[in-house]
Amino acid sequence: MAVYSMALHQRKKLMSASLAKALREELGARNIPVITGDKVQVMRGSAKGKNGKVARVNRGNQFVEVEGVTRKKSDGKEVPLRIHPSNLRITELVREDPKRFKHLKKKIKVAPKQEKAKLEEKAAKEEAKTETQKEAPQKEQPKAPKKKTGTVEKNEQ
Repeated sequence: MAVYSMALHQRKKLMSASLAKALREELGARNIPVITGDKVQVMRGSAKGKNGKVARVNRGNQFVEVEGVTRKKSDGKEVPLRIHPSNLRITELVREDPKRFKHLKKKIKVAPKQEKAKLEEKAAKEEAKTETQKEAPQKEQPKAPKKKTGTVEKNEQ
């Protein structure tokens, strides 16, 4: 399905920005859709490094306006810079909407630290398994005798 013909409720997922490291560990997610009121940092473009609060989110044209991030027009007016959410990093979230985090709880069954411990445990088991296989000498299986065919060679006669 083409992006511009998608319904707005489907475009919400496309309007996601990456999370700061602290938020990633807390939520167990890498990115989350941007909403008005989130505090973000611009990661790419002419406004790189600037921080601000999300003033407006436009799903139809896929842009976000951040307070304090502006550009000058040729007539001298300052207008908000339109930034794609993939060029932003969320530093603080608006936590008033309970539905926003509902899907994260479904996604993550195990906390990230517990998941990491499980992966380390699994790797240790695999290492132990390979070591025991190396230590135990493998017996060579005897080769099956070749089957004779019905033809008789000249040398055998």
